[in-house]
Amino acid sequence: MHGFACHRILMNKLSDPLLGHMIRGYKLEELLESDTVTKVYRARTHELWQTSELIITILSLPGTISTQTRERFIERFLYEAKRIVRLRHTHLFPLFGYGKQDGHLYLLTPNLPGATLATYLKQKQRWSPSEAFTILVPIAKALTYIHSKGLVYQFLNPTNIFLQDAKIPQIGKLNYFQMLRMDGLNDETTALSPYAYLKNIAGTYLGAAEYLAPEVVKGAKPDPRSDIYSLGIILFQLLSGHPPFTGRDYLEVAQMHVRQPLPSVHDTEQDIPVALELVLNHALYRNPEHRFQTAEDFVTAYAHVLDGQSQVQKRPRATPTTEQLRSSPTAPSPTNPKVQSFEEREKVQSFERDPRKIQSFEEQSEDDSWLNAAGPVHKRQPEEKPEMSGDQFFSPRRSPPSIDQKRPKTGR
Repeated sequence: MHGFACHRILMNKLSDPLLGHMIRGYKLEELLESDTVTKVYRARTHELWQTSELIITILSLPGTISTQTRERFIERFLYEAKRIVRLRHTHLFPLFGYGKQDGHLYLLTPNLPGATLATYLKQKQRWSPSEAFTILVPIAKALTYIHSKGLVYQFLNPTNIFLQDAKIPQIGKLNYFQMLRMDGLNDETTALSPYAYLKNIAGTYLGAAEYLAPEVVKGAKPDPRSDIYSLGIILFQLLSGHPPFTGRDYLEVAQMHVRQPLPSVHDTEQDIPVALELVLNHALYRNPEHRFQTAEDFVTAYAHVLDGQSQVQKRPRATPTTEQLRSSPTAPSPTNPKVQSFEEREKVQSFERDPRKIQSFEEQSEDDSWLNAAGPVHKRQPEEKPEMSGDQFFSPRRSPPSIDQKRPKTGR
């Protein structure tokens, strides 16, 4: 057995000459992942003053690129790594270090137990709205932090969201795609390669097409609202069990975000409340100007809908209807302890009770430039109330749609 193990290690070294190589005092002991540009290793050290085990990502540049392009790539790599190495947030996978050694560019990250959200999605296809909320909130908090630092993820997808053993989501590989991209390195190479802004230096596509914002597909400069769109696609998949757009190849799927109408999650999963679909669709506007402008707004609207559903579920049979309350001048206003904790409680209630505001929102849905949902309106179903801690909510900035509001008409 000992001889077999030695033989396997020898074969691995022959197939990968970097195994056994030392980077910053760490020995590369096991190759975990490999693609056209990166190789990911488990590395260990015996130095007591260092973390005993790390994950080291080695960047392998194609041998066909020019010396000038290589120099530009290294310069950009060092710049992008420097921007993120000091960032620390509970829901952001940290970068411990970076550099260049023996001609190899490397990134150092912690080795923590867990799996990606993509793995969990394969094991558990559909998540309840309350379960999805526990994933949405920490990711939104991490995005808010990233955006406050002037950064945009741009290619967020479930393979870059890590869930530790305690099911605490963390966004990983921040700025990796910006480091690896082909665009901006060589004007001549970029001009000869279609969709160069979606490719890495080896010519393969970046990220997953199912989660790309329309403006990213078209080559426009991404901003925080691009990440909100990607987060909306992830939420769509959590609720329905599949992303809204799938196809034969990367470009076919990418173009669907620009050209195809958005499927209705409520049509296929009728237990999803219509009000929740409204929030989801608001995050998936094709025009960034009409989306939620911050991840904070997205979570706040979602929280209001979940809280409204729980209140409907708990309402006693003897409770008067909304119409009865409106028609009775002496009837007390219904209270909602969770909503009352928000700064804009009165604004939320006035939206839900003022027919003119509801009519204005419905008229807005006639504009097909902001949404492409289709299908009949179905009766909503009550959902279970999620377990939420006091700090899970962001302060609201706008009132969410009413629970009883109709879904927008066919558009696009």
